[in-house]
Amino acid sequence: MAPEAPFFKDKDWAAKLENWRFFYTGDEKNWFIVGDNPIVTRGIQDHDPVYCLEEFIFPVSGKILLVNINPPIDKSLSPKSVLECNIAIIERAQRFVACQNKDFLEALIKLYKVDIQLGKTNTIISEVFNTLMN
Repeated sequence: MAPEAPFFKDKDWAAKLENWRFFYTGDEKNWFIVGDNPIVTRGIQDHDPVYCLEEFIFPVSGKILLVNINPPIDKSLSPKSVLECNIAIIERAQRFVACQNKDFLEALIKLYKVDIQLGKTNTIISEVFNTLMN
């Protein structure tokens, strides 16, 4: 997003980068999954090319998660938040998700299937952002 910033009509684009937070796994294990549609946006302005990244979750790798919300997160992610972010990545994926730990990925898929059975897939994205903001 930063390379395109000079073309934005928003003069305060640089201030928005201050909300970006990188989260690293403390134990050096891969707790973040990646998918073929990796940027999970809040969904409010998904189709607006300028404002679509106002709030997002992006798994940079299995050990790094980039989160942008307002107000910015000023604490570490709880294990519940990590699970919810991963479930949101599964929900947003079109064809595949990947993880270096097969057992962990299978457990996440089981959790996601419970959401499907309960008819909760339409609330996964909004719930993860609400959890991150609290």
